[in-house]
Amino acid sequence: MNEDVETADAENPSAYPPSIQAGIPKLGLTPKGWTRFPLGDLLRKVERPAKLVDDETYQLVTAKRSRGGIVARETLSGNQIRTKTQFYVEAGDFLISNRQISHGACGIVPAILNRAVVSNEYTAFHTSDALDPRFLNTLSHSVYFQQTCFHSSVGVHVEKLVFRLENWLDWEFDIPPLQSETQTHDGADVLDQIGRGKIAHLFVSLHGDPSSKSNLNIRAGVDRIAALRPKALPALKISFFDAASAKVWG
Repeated sequence: MNEDVETADAENPSAYPPSIQAGIPKLGLTPKGWTRFPLGDLLRKVERPAKLVDDETYQLVTAKRSRGGIVARETLSGNQIRTKTQFYVEAGDFLISNRQISHGACGIVPAILNRAVVSNEYTAFHTSDALDPRFLNTLSHSVYFQQTCFHSSVGVHVEKLVFRLENWLDWEFDIPPLQSETQTHDGADVLDQIGRGKIAHLFVSLHGDPSSKSNLNIRAGVDRIAALRPKALPALKISFFDAASAKVWG
């Protein structure tokens, strides 16, 4: 991290917008059965140069801040695109905006945007066999992931940070066995389960250990509250809920 940014972080952490997680990234003990990897062992950069043709039409995309995903931007003909260095992205790519990744601008390219184009200000990745891309998408919602993005950036102003990809790939991450990853189905389902787990834990703390009857009450309460939660979830400390013992750990 740039020294000026570190000083600002220490003196006034509230100066950062909600899209940034400026805390120091710290891993605890690796959970049993999980493996700690440098991120560079899990991600492989993918480049598909696009040779623009003036009279052909191209779909542009953008990565929204705060983990808002990859969305359509505009459709332009080749002669309307100012930046001529463009790359194709494909469905399933994990795409980051190098300019905005500190603000959580990343996500999985959806099928509807297959073969859209991006400039060299974006980086697309495939995952290794040890990492399900859907789990990576979930992981990007964690505070730790976002902190590593911020601390791999340099600059004085939060809107003008320069992301250093090679530094970011040196950070270590704890990854569960692949079977556990694939059981998540997709990131949205996992985040919903996490949110429900935290809500259920709150119910249990208020009403005591659940009996069979109170379990039904807890589930009904969780469903009602979860339905009120916004779809755009804030940064989460990923935890896992044990419904039998009503404990949250992570």
